[in-house]
Amino acid sequence: IGSTTEICQFVEQEYKLTKQILSILNDHGISYTILTKSHLIAEYADLINKHPNNTIFFTLNCVDNDLIRSLEPTSPSVEQRLQCISHLVNNNVSVRIHCGPFFPFISDTEEIIKILPQGITEIDIEMYHHEMGNFDAIVKLLGKMYGNDIKNKFIAVYQSEENYLFGKTVIQQVVKREPDIYFAFFDNGFGDLLAMKDKSCNDDYIY
Repeated sequence: IGSTTEICQFVEQEYKLTKQILSILNDHGISYTILTKSHLIAEYADLINKHPNNTIFFTLNCVDNDLIRSLEPTSPSVEQRLQCISHLVNNNVSVRIHCGPFFPFISDTEEIIKILPQGITEIDIEMYHHEMGNFDAIVKLLGKMYGNDIKNKFIAVYQSEENYLFGKTVIQQVVKREPDIYFAFFDNGFGDLLAMKDKSCNDDYIY
């Protein structure tokens, strides 16, 4: 539930459609998985914990509130998300962190791990898919917020399969240092970017 749109938008507070759906599923003994980034889901902890197989994949893909506001102005802050995750875990809801889309050089896996509430043992990392149609807008935003150095390194990740795989390897090396957390890496694959030529991995690409 929620793989294509947020299930706990602010209008949920008025119409309670998600609450009704969860109640119906519970009444029929049907387990479910929820993907959300909304702190409002905390209100439904007592519904979600009714079935041991119910799980929330909670999106937390960066620790920079300025970036969050720039990408999604109405999206919950990092602090709101962490408070919600803690509430869910404390109310016996299975929570798995969804670190996606993962933005190379911006999404800091180590920093995300540091701030996670106790009780989180599973993290999914899903690389940003550069062929979704908003690559140019993302690049422009990163340059404005973090400077040309970060912007150019981000672009380089997607300029060749070699660079992309190198970045993926580095992320995997980071997560291997966390033996108490299970990681799953979702790879969206690599495709050539329009109007870009492949470049081999070089010294300018240091993750």
